[in-house]
Amino acid sequence: MSQTATSRVLAIEELVENIVEMTYRRDPSSDTATECGTLCALATVNRYFSQLALSKLWLTLDVKGVERLADIISDEEKQQKMASKKGSTNAVFKMYSSFMEGMGIKSSQVGTPKGSKSSGDSEVPDKEQKHARYRIYTDLVQKLTIESSPDRDLEILEKEIRYVSNSQKDCILFPKIRLLVATEGQLEAFPFLRASLLRPTLQYLCVSLAKGDGTSNILEILGKNCPNLTLLDTRGIPVTPGMLHLSVLPAMSQMPHLTHLALSLSEDAIRYLLCAILLVPSIRTLELSVIDTGPTFPSESLPSYPPLRSPNNQVIDLKSLNITSSTGSTFLDAIEICRKQLIHVEDARGITCSPSPSSQVSTVMERVLKTWPDLTKLSYVDVDLNQFRLYYDRGMLEPCIVSPESLMPLLTLRNLDTLELLPFGPFMLHPAFLDSLAASCPLLSYCVFAADKRYPATDSDEAQWTLRFTDVLAFAGKLPRLQTLSLASDARRPPPAYTDTEESSGPGSGPVCAALEELYIGVSSIDDASYVEALMRHSIPNLRTIWWQYKANLDLPSCLRLSLEERDIWEEVERNLELIVPQDPESPTLGS
Repeated sequence: MSQTATSRVLAIEELVENIVEMTYRRDPSSDTATECGTLCALATVNRYFSQLALSKLWLTLDVKGVERLADIISDEEKQQKMASKKGSTNAVFKMYSSFMEGMGIKSSQVGTPKGSKSSGDSEVPDKEQKHARYRIYTDLVQKLTIESSPDRDLEILEKEIRYVSNSQKDCILFPKIRLLVATEGQLEAFPFLRASLLRPTLQYLCVSLAKGDGTSNILEILGKNCPNLTLLDTRGIPVTPGMLHLSVLPAMSQMPHLTHLALSLSEDAIRYLLCAILLVPSIRTLELSVIDTGPTFPSESLPSYPPLRSPNNQVIDLKSLNITSSTGSTFLDAIEICRKQLIHVEDARGITCSPSPSSQVSTVMERVLKTWPDLTKLSYVDVDLNQFRLYYDRGMLEPCIVSPESLMPLLTLRNLDTLELLPFGPFMLHPAFLDSLAASCPLLSYCVFAADKRYPATDSDEAQWTLRFTDVLAFAGKLPRLQTLSLASDARRPPPAYTDTEESSGPGSGPVCAALEELYIGVSSIDDASYVEALMRHSIPNLRTIWWQYKANLDLPSCLRLSLEERDIWEEVERNLELIVPQDPESPTLGS
């Protein structure tokens, strides 16, 4: 291919973008480039690649990225030391120079570092050249995380922003900033940095509040300067009703595009927020972490609650309501407020930090049905369970056993797509309940029942099972959209005298669930790999991963947890089926 033809190909912007995308790896959690050597080299090729490559490199800045940015304006002595190391800055500097040339800045205006391979003796870029370089790179930054940055780096950023503000009135650093993760203390300590970052371009802001007296002006600044915020996460100290009334709600009322709000609240503030949600009609997702701090205001000084009924019986539509609290009663209270306020929710998630008795699980199901009959996603989790599951106490376990009777309201949630139930106690489900659930909720694609504890028989320490593995497969076969399933069961080969007609007909005769890809078997019993393998080959042909839970040091009777021998058998099944091995097959993270 001739050079002319090559140039024409490289002039196709979409093709160049695809090439650039393939040249580096990114951290999925932060979108930061983690392996960018090739990307740096691409920036030195020509003007087609330069701007695209550097736009990727500087798109997202984490702690290391902020440090690199600060180093551009760092003291002269450090610059000299960096430049004196053989090849240490050569590639990076070439990258800078290439991009500047693409922006119309000649290399002679920038200079080259000492020790680099270039014609003539050049000096380290002078102050004005470094400032020019700095401004160019801040123009590319769209996502910035300074939450863990040392003050030294932030002081340099503050100093540079002050310099630019004083010398060039029309120049703005970080003009394209869209996402910012910071702390309230940082934004208050560096006013020039705050003014540069809290701008109308900002769409996503995570700022952990640190003051409990409501005197911080950060929220007031957000209301004035950031009208285009769509996500605001201020989780930190618990917000009180007074702070909601005086700072939070007034600020949010000036953000017409705000759809996602995450807050830490005191126990007496959640009621106020849910009652006042009409003041922010754009909200679609609420993530509330409720912290019990006791009464935060004397009763006589509490702000007056808004009306407990929306005007003209207006229905408030929320896509998601996520409440984390120390007890399940807070979630129950929130559901009741939503019913009175006519707050409709598609996705409800309650997370508690204490064991929930089966009666509370039943009450949650009943109130959910009464308040949100059209719910599509339901999650109820006892999150801080490890400390309770390090020992076995039959007296503590008995009230927490979840039976089908506790879950009957689920059978009327016909639009349910996602179901996640991870209570403290074990499940005692029966095939008849699973049949009813499959018939009542045919749209289920994600169905998770806690599978990490066996239920002991009443007269011995042997495990008592109410479900066989074939019951689980039969349930999956009746849900054509099911992709993820978690259920513990007895997967041992049945004795010769077993008369179950479906299972006695052989492993290749049961229903097929073609959509199922992930199966959480938890502490399911097993004694024969070939038996389970044959069942799974027929019933789950597209299975990718299985998860079990084996804890050698768990302080439970051996009959109530997965034994080493059973773990080895499940591993044999995994190998024979050539399934994808998870990074940690014993510690899955369940979540919708």
